[in-house]
Amino acid sequence: MKIKKYLKIILIIFIFFVLFFSANFIAHATEDYAEKTGETCLYCHQESIGGTLNTTGYAYIRNGYQYPIPERVIKKVKLLKSPFYKALRFIIGYIHLLAAIIFFGAIFYIHIFIKPTEIKGGIPRAERILGVTCMIILALTGSFLTWMRIDKFNQFFNNTFGFMLFIKIILFIIMIMIGITAITIIHHKMQKETRIYKDLVGSPKEITIDNLSNFDGLGGNLAYFVYKNKVYDVSDSPKWKDGRHFGRHTAGSDLTESLKDAPHGEEVLEKVKFISKLLQQKGEVKKKLIPVRKVFVVMAYINLIIIFLIIFCISVWRFDFPIKFIP
Repeated sequence: MKIKKYLKIILIIFIFFVLFFSANFIAHATEDYAEKTGETCLYCHQESIGGTLNTTGYAYIRNGYQYPIPERVIKKVKLLKSPFYKALRFIIGYIHLLAAIIFFGAIFYIHIFIKPTEIKGGIPRAERILGVTCMIILALTGSFLTWMRIDKFNQFFNNTFGFMLFIKIILFIIMIMIGITAITIIHHKMQKETRIYKDLVGSPKEITIDNLSNFDGLGGNLAYFVYKNKVYDVSDSPKWKDGRHFGRHTAGSDLTESLKDAPHGEEVLEKVKFISKLLQQKGEVKKKLIPVRKVFVVMAYINLIIIFLIIFCISVWRFDFPIKFIP
């Protein structure tokens, strides 16, 4: 239904704004900081109501929110506050934020529109390149931004910002490990699973529930889909490149329910090549399946949970969570 389509669009827009506003890494002072230092807001901010930090404010952060601030820390902050470093920080921060939005957005898109369970025959090449590129950019830019904010390792554990940043880094490392495993070991095993299907399916006109997913349009496979128990061939359609239709639907699956949300009706199937009726047979193919796709789905949902946890960490230091994580 169109309502579901609009709800999905609204959800995507909402996620974008959450990522955009929660990814602001500038910590805002609270009354607790004023009580610790005995100073007014102007001590750390350029305005009496707070807002943009001055040199002392950044030095206070780099000193792990500890007061008084050593002179060496203030000198280093003055260097980092030079026009060159400010411009560099802005550029790298912008790239970091952009990579995070693209990376997180791609993962949300897969979960909302494509579904991890619909990915067969390995992870598409475009998704692998995008994922690796974003992870490399996030790792490099994140390292630089962390260096600009943290002077000593113990600063990760003597304030809420540092503690949340430390957890965020650990979560990101776990995500990288999962991603590397997915695009190497899991990807190759999923391709192997497809080859097993190909050896067992027999005649392409004998399409069953068991072997339907073999016709996914990947790696030279034919691209079939099912609508109301009828099998259609879209192997030669430019709109089904690599077995994917506008990034939302995949070949090798039953699209009966999905067509209800499409901008067109079933009359479009009159232009698609009909193959045969879908046979309701369950045979040896299912028994010989490698359970690697189940592992991939679990990993995909773990990454989704990690993203929510990372956004939570960012929100804790950005919006001043009421519970203090560091005494």
